[in-house]
Parts: sequence; structure tokens; C-alpha cells
Amino acid sequence: MNSLHLPYYRQHPIRLHDEAFFAEVKAPPPEFAHERPHAFCAQLVGRHCAGIRNRPGGREVLDYLRGVAGGGRVMEWTVRSLLNGCSGGDASRLVALCQVPVDRLARRARDLDVTNFGLIRYLNQFATVPEE
Repeated sequence: MNSLHLPYYRQHPIRLHDEAFFAEVKAPPPEFAHERPHAFCAQLVGRHCAGIRNRPGGREVLDYLRGVAGGGRVMEWTVRSLLNGCSGGDASRLVALCQVPVDRLARRARDLDVTNFGLIRYLNQFATVPEE
């Protein structure tokens, strides 16, 4: 039996590459941007963070993911829950529709110790070997 048939909790842990590997990643193309990216982000927050009291809205989470705004303990808990629960498809929509840069999304995932293998695999496909 190969590793594709093993449940995710029995597979070897996947690590996110260091920040230097994401230095060459280009910004997402603006023609795919959603008209209301905060609404899509609010939908993701509602789906993955239901039950968190006083959770921030989509606009605040989107600003935090883009690196525009800082966050407190509730924001970090919300974003950690969001990134641990989202799929690779949700991550690609965050990058394309919400215009969250891949390097900032990877930095947030690394800072918050996200262990979601789908998200980490999605982010690692953009990593390039840094030049020395």
C-alpha cells in the first residue's frame, strides 16, 4: 500500500518551506479578483470558524492575511482555525479571488504553526530554490 492510501494522520508530516523559497513568487493576476473579496473570506470564516465567540469578520481576516492589519489573540485563533480547516481549493481561491499573496499566506501559516497538509502542499508548489 502506498502513501496515497494511508489516512492523513498516519502519513509523514509535511513541512512548509522557509520564507526564502517564496521570495520569487509573483503576485496573483488582478483580472481574477472577486468584486467583494471580503464576502468570500467571510464565507470561509463562517464555515471553518463557527463557534468562535466574537470572531472577526471577513474584511478584518482578509486584511490580516494580506499583512495590512495586525491582530490579537482572537484574530490569530480565528486565522489558525481557518487555515487548519481549509482545503487546497479554498487556498487557491484565497490567492486568486481575494488577492492574498502566496508569500504572506505562507508566512501566516508558518507563524501560526498550521499543520493542514492540503494547505501546505498547495503552498509548497509555489516554492522555488533561493539563489545564493
